[in-house]
Amino acid sequence: MTTTTTTAPPPPTPAESLAILLRSLKLPTFARVAADVAQKAEREAWSFGQYLHHLAELEVEERRRRRIERYLRDSDLPAEKTLATLERQKLPAKVQKQLPTL
Repeated sequence: MTTTTTTAPPPPTPAESLAILLRSLKLPTFARVAADVAQKAEREAWSFGQYLHHLAELEVEERRRRRIERYLRDSDLPAEKTLATLERQKLPAKVQKQLPTL
């Protein structure tokens, strides 16, 4: 008689568990950079608040960057279309006056 023993997978490490939690909270940048930033924080003797603040700044900046990329992609505008290439003389006078504020 042979018995097969199945072993349960090892529990996740604290770092793996944290990554899972951060992804479930929709914080992918936190999950991706947390370990590297933690090492930097240790080297530079950051407080926990500084560490957390830096991670939050990275998450906000990454979301901003992705949002801009998404808007540009969804706009279907050619990449070379910028305010610098805008032919202002073709715009109505009312729009020309508002353009500096925009």
